[in-house]
Amino acid sequence: MQPKYKLIYQSLKKDILSQKYPIGSTLPSELSLAEKYQVSRITTKRALNELEQDKLVARKQGKGTIVIQNSISQDIHVQEILLVIPFANNYEFGDYMSGVLKEINNTPEYHLKTISNQEFKKDYANILTNVAGILYYVNQVSEDISVLSSLYLRNIPVVLLDKKILNFPLPCVMPDNLDGGKLATTAVLKGNSHPCFVADSALSEISVRSRYLGFLTTLKEQSITTDIPLITLNKKSDFETIASYISEKKIDAIVAENDVTAINIINYLHKKDIDIPNAVSIVGFDNIQAASLSYPSLTTINQDFNLIGAKATEILLNKIKDPNFDVPDTITIPVKLISRQSTK
Repeated sequence: MQPKYKLIYQSLKKDILSQKYPIGSTLPSELSLAEKYQVSRITTKRALNELEQDKLVARKQGKGTIVIQNSISQDIHVQEILLVIPFANNYEFGDYMSGVLKEINNTPEYHLKTISNQEFKKDYANILTNVAGILYYVNQVSEDISVLSSLYLRNIPVVLLDKKILNFPLPCVMPDNLDGGKLATTAVLKGNSHPCFVADSALSEISVRSRYLGFLTTLKEQSITTDIPLITLNKKSDFETIASYISEKKIDAIVAENDVTAINIINYLHKKDIDIPNAVSIVGFDNIQAASLSYPSLTTINQDFNLIGAKATEILLNKIKDPNFDVPDTITIPVKLISRQSTK
């Protein structure tokens, strides 16, 4: 089954090529497309970005998406830059593509193509035929390490997004998770003294470990001790454990490993009539679209996905031009706190 963004892209592309939308006309907005297809604006934005990459449309602030061409260039010298990223649960992923496009649009010899991790791993040997380089979002290290190893041995330029694989010879552009953990902890401690870090797994990912280290570092600096520094969500009953600790006043502040975890906690605590932020303050990480829509709205750490995408693409293009281009193994992008209603 194709991702929904791809279906929207193909439908609009067909309408442009058939001149239903002539040159100079304006395509429907992200919002109207989202309402029509019952999807998020992130999904429709991705479809419109694909059309921009085909050079069929130009996206202009304040004017919308304008049709500029009604035929596809067949220039055989154009190579692909692959953006490999999960498409399931779009709301969980940030807008890396805008930053990627900003860099690639300045290089007419390259065309951006997006593909899911699952699709790529199924047939990557054939997919690589016209690929100049790859931007790769590591979904699960255990699942992606084999294909990444193969790409490395084939000398395919690759830059990782968001998750660094320790001691693996591929550069990664990621948010400053350590500082993010510190900012989140400082925010959640306002008016509270019993903090806890909640993780979805046993801190297996370096990004989550860095956030947890930022949490611990802040507690150490503020001379705060806690008997429950970490809760790992292994089963549904762990949410009940969190609620019980809050009722027993053993926890009054939660730093969640990401926004999805934080929102899941908020939703569960609502069912238990636990007041947020009076009984417990909660901070997430990522600033996904749903964070501002939760009730109460979620205080979170904002990642600059646009800048991460742009920086990763800049590095990748340099690696394509010069395989010996020197780049650090990890490039961190600053983060910032977004204060909302889930903290005091």
